[in-house]
Amino acid sequence: MAQRLPVIARALKNSSDVVSLLLPCLVQLYKDDDVTVKEACMNNIAQCIPHFTSDAKKNTVLPLIKKSAEQSLEQKDETLMLIAKNFGEW
Repeated sequence: MAQRLPVIARALKNSSDVVSLLLPCLVQLYKDDDVTVKEACMNNIAQCIPHFTSDAKKNTVLPLIKKSAEQSLEQKDETLMLIAKNFGEW
């Protein structure tokens, strides 16, 4: 499902709809325990970012990325590598 989020974001064509309908799904999927789901979310955030409002980027997306990086440093898991891999696109 996380891999389809950019397609859905483009189809909605309205930033407020993307934020109200899609962003909560992205956040919920990112909380999944399955590492592959988390990886798919991270890999697809870059394609969704242009469809989010500035407030959504500032208040939800960037804090999610920051929190993920901090947790990855504490837990020494592979999430930090996903963040590093995608950082240029974000």
